[in-house]
This record gives sequence, C-alpha cells and structure tokens, in this order.
Amino acid sequence: MSLRNKSAARTIAFRLSLPLIGIIFGACVLDAEGRGTSSVSCGNEILEEGEECDGSLVADMTCMTLAYSGGELRCSKTCTFDVSRCGRCGDGIREGNEQCDGNDLAGQTCASVIGLADGELRCTSQCRWDLTNCSKCLNGVREGNEQCDVIVPSTATCETVVGRQSGEVRCSDDCTFDTTRCHTCGDGIIEGPEECDGNELGAATCETFHYASGVLSCKNDCTLNKSQCLVPSADWGDLQWRFRRLITVPNKLVDETLSGFPLLVTVVDPSLAAHVTSSADFRFTLGGSTTVLAHEIVSWNSENGALVAWVRLPALSALFDTKILMYYGNPSPPSPAPSIPVWTDGFSAVWHLDEEDAATSHVNSAADRFHGAKAGNHAVAGKVGRAQRFDGQNQHIQIVKADGISLGNSNVTISAWIRTKAHQRAGLVTKSPAAQWPPESKAFGMLDNVVVVTNGFGVWLSSTKPVNDNQWRYVVWTQQKDVVGLNERWILYVDGVQNGKGDYTTGEDGTGHSLWIGSPMGTLLTNYWKGDIDEVSISNVARSAAWIAASYRNQNAPESFIIVGDEQTVLVGP
Repeated sequence: MSLRNKSAARTIAFRLSLPLIGIIFGACVLDAEGRGTSSVSCGNEILEEGEECDGSLVADMTCMTLAYSGGELRCSKTCTFDVSRCGRCGDGIREGNEQCDGNDLAGQTCASVIGLADGELRCTSQCRWDLTNCSKCLNGVREGNEQCDVIVPSTATCETVVGRQSGEVRCSDDCTFDTTRCHTCGDGIIEGPEECDGNELGAATCETFHYASGVLSCKNDCTLNKSQCLVPSADWGDLQWRFRRLITVPNKLVDETLSGFPLLVTVVDPSLAAHVTSSADFRFTLGGSTTVLAHEIVSWNSENGALVAWVRLPALSALFDTKILMYYGNPSPPSPAPSIPVWTDGFSAVWHLDEEDAATSHVNSAADRFHGAKAGNHAVAGKVGRAQRFDGQNQHIQIVKADGISLGNSNVTISAWIRTKAHQRAGLVTKSPAAQWPPESKAFGMLDNVVVVTNGFGVWLSSTKPVNDNQWRYVVWTQQKDVVGLNERWILYVDGVQNGKGDYTTGEDGTGHSLWIGSPMGTLLTNYWKGDIDEVSISNVARSAAWIAASYRNQNAPESFIIVGDEQTVLVGP
C-alpha cells in the first residue's frame, strides 16, 4: 500500500473513531427533570463527537498524513481540518508555505527577492527559490545568464557574436552584448558606426546637411563624401574661392558680448594643403554673409595643412554662437592679399614677437610705428607661433619715442604670455627714459615669483599666484581712471582670472620716454628678464574681465574655443 493510501486509510479510521471518543469523553449534563444529556461545543479545546479537530487540538494529524506534501495543518472555526496552508509541491499552484511552485513565482523576481539584482528567478523541485540564475550586473563578475559584465570575454568578437567582419563588441549596462559598433564595410548594409555603405546612403542627401544641392556619395571607408554638395551661390560670395569651412564659437565660452574681438584661429588638416595655393589664399567672412573680415596670417604650413591666423570679429556674442566662414582654394589669389587692419578697437600696439633671429626689429601689428629694436634676444617656439627668449643679462627690446603709448593718467591694458622658471625682480613692460625711475615711470614685471605693477611714487601691487613654474602664463594689468581723474584702479590677472586689485593716486605720463620689453627699471625691478615672452599688447582702454577671460580661453586652447566644420565646395569645371 502506498504512503498516500496508508494516510487516507488512517484518516478514515480516525474519523470513524470520533463517535466512540465522544461517548467516552463527551460532557454529561442534567436537564430540569434530572435526566442526563450530552453536549458538543466547538471551540472548547476538547475533541468531541462529530469534530475533526477543536482549536489547537488536531490530534496527531499533519498535512502529510492527509496526503499533502507539507505545510501547516490548522483547525477551522467549524472544527474541521483547515488545509489551506498545506501544499502539494509540483502541482504548479503555490500553496501553504511553498515559496513557489513550478512557474508560479507569486510575481517575484531576482530584484525583489535579493535586491539590486538581474537575471531569472526560478523554482526548485522542493518549491523553494532557485537563485542560481540571479546576478548583480556591473559588479565586474559575469554571473547567471549575463553575457558580459563590464568586461567582454575575449572570445566575443563581432564575427563570433553577430557574424560581422569589423568593429568592437562592448558590454551594455544590462550586461548583454552591445554590437552596435560591429559592421562589414562594403556589404551594402549600413551597420555600426558606418555613415553609409556602397550605394546605401541611409536616405541622406546633400540637403540633409543643409547644402543647396549636389551629389552625396560614399567613401571606401563607409563615411559620407560631401565634397560634391553645393551651397547657395548667393551665400557663397566670390566663386573664385572654391572651398570653405564654417567656424563656430559657442556662446557658452563667452561671458559677455565683446566688440572688435581678435579671434585666434588654428586649423590643422592635411586636406587643406591639397587646395590652398599660398597663405594669401585665405579669406574670412561673417557666417551667412559676404562681408569680408580683417585677418592676419601668423603661419601657414603647406605640408601638413596647419594654419594660424587672427580674425577680427565685429562682435563675439554671449547670446548666440558666433559663426564665420573660412574660404580657400582660389587658383589665382590676390598677391599681396588686401590689408585690412585687425588690431583696431583700442589697441595701441601688438608685438607678436614672431620674427626670426635674423630680424633686427619687432613689428607692431596695430600701427606702422612703435616698432621695437631687438637687443640680443632670439626666437623660440612660442604660445602663438614663435616667441622671444631673454637670458637675464642685457637682452631687451626698446621702442623709442613712445609718447603715443600712454601708461599714466589714462586707461590702459597690458597683456603678455610669459614662460620662466626664474625667481627674479625683472621688468616685463616698462616705460622710462633709460631704465631709470623718474616720477612719470610705470613698470609691469615680476617681483620674485609673482607679477607686479608699480609707478614712480614707490607704490606697487602684486599678484598672489606664482608664475615661475616654467609653464606659459597669461598675465594682464589693467588701469582704469575714476570719473574725476584723481585716482586709478589697478587690476592684475593671471590665466584669465583676477589676482590682485588696488586704487592709487593718478600719475602723469612722461614725455620723451622709451618703452621697454624685458628691461629693468628703478630699485624694485633691478634685473633684465630671464625667460620667454610672447604676444605683448597694449590697449588704451581698460579691458573687462570677460574680455580677458575670453582672450585666455581662445589663445590657451584655440582648438577647444572654435569648432571647425566639414569642407564645402562649389561645382567648378566639368
């Protein structure tokens, strides 16, 4: 006889014995005439005739004696067996104290059972949770049904996973393979990072990229060839320049709109060399306009297509992105190129210090005067093009008859890039008769390891940030007169950030004085400059903090300050 049949027989025998138990253990009470009667009361914790159980009294019966797989046998309010917490594991119905049964998981998942987990929750044959397929994704350990976890197995390649020749299998955030970068260039199907494949362009046209018309094609490396897309002729301007690129300055890099701003443009692209005939071939206009902008070429390398140029912007906007167009590819560019002044809007002098060693003077790009006489300094690689190196002995630059550059009783801005590791008291830009210190003198230089500005009254203001770390540092001094002209405010900046400020009595500017670069002055700045100097400029306005910050960002990392777009062309020839 099976266990289940034995249990059933035992149950029947138990139930047949209940009347006898009731006779033996039943309660006897007397009625009004003294006759005895028996009384059965469910819930009195006494097993009586007709009851299977009573309260907590279920005799020796269990779920298993009633042919269930387990669980807790209880007694109902009617003194019959309550088998609601008994279960039969394997019947697909979660009962009793079963955690699960077959596919019945009671809506639970790996995440709800063990927390912060992925994978598949399953049920064991004992109706308990099976956690072997649960995993914690992104813990760096491949578990359960994870295909990967942060690291992709070495055996998982584009070819083994999806049957594609090239690309890279990555691991996604849900620990499955990411094959979006897998592709087979040349199969006519756009896959992974491919922009196109063969004749398949993905519905892209020249118009998709805001060209007027033209023919879009696919290159052998499955990138789009836009060289035959055309732009509107009305927007192009002079068709002698056959190529152009859009240059954008994001407005988020500009703190306030700046008028007459000289933008440093650097582009390095070997494809430029294929179309540019000479440095005179470049032309700049406002974006969406044919208005020509003034520019100055610093250098052009026809071997690697490297251009460095200054372009005067009518306005560098803080509200909208500033866009200009760079044209090139004129088979017969004007020679020499038309000269339009870049350094207007308050510039008194700009010495790029870009001259080679054979030169005897340094040109002022802002005007045809105030050129500097060279005295021993020599050219080195600079922050923008070439710079000049001074040995701290007797090397300097002198600008004679500099009365037109006023440093006293006027608004002034002096800026320069410096690189030095010297602990020195030396002049950077000074104005005096002959490296002396009359009352009308002004000096901008270094005091030990910081920058300093001083006048002939023995007053000085120094910065706090050291600048002698042998790195290129952008140093600026501004002087702003007050309304009545009795006092002037000095502000020092290092790398585009204010680093010192003070108010002082206004001093007059001397006449017949020379302007010096790298020369000592007086008893405070007693030494010649030791180190490198580049891009010295003097303005007759006190530049704003926004101007100085934008200048630093642009000149320190021009490739991050501007965005150079793809090459555009017009249809030329057959």
